[in-house]
Amino acid sequence: KKVADRGDTLIAFEVSGSGQAENASRYADLIYIRDRAVQDRALLLEAVACGKPVILERSVSATIEETLIAAEHLLENGNAQIIICERGIRTSEPFSNSAFDITAVPVLKRLTHLPVVASPGLATGRKDLVAPVALASVAAGVDGLLIDVTVEGQSVRPSARAIPVSEFNDLYTRLQKVAAISRVSDITD
Repeated sequence: KKVADRGDTLIAFEVSGSGQAENASRYADLIYIRDRAVQDRALLLEAVACGKPVILERSVSATIEETLIAAEHLLENGNAQIIICERGIRTSEPFSNSAFDITAVPVLKRLTHLPVVASPGLATGRKDLVAPVALASVAAGVDGLLIDVTVEGQSVRPSARAIPVSEFNDLYTRLQKVAAISRVSDITD
């Protein structure tokens, strides 16, 4: 989708409570419901009423089935524009924010027709892990990635998980190569 005056840039607004989705939809192209708010039925209904695509993030403690139930709630109430975001699951490992559940990607792809994206920076909380997790996600079949990028030292997200634009450009080239190989293997399977 092309957005007027913004080229190919789409704006997603995070909503976390009742009353926020309608206001956000005035400015956003997508509504982003983060992990903690996914079970808020009133918020899900508000997101449906907006008529905007919804990014539905899997909670760190939610099962795949629980995430699909939330997506089903949106579908049943009239919003078929849903994107599921895999962002990792809770772990006791202190090395990263959470453990990225790479197996969730092909499982979700098998269980639903909805697009699946991954957020490697959110899952790991570390910019040095963004590239390997992003590459693995593409190899596993994600439809897209949410990556925090800093431009000239500025970032909307905490810098611990944002990569510099120069690293992103290199990563993008590598992601294209992995995606091309993954498509070939899908065809030959």
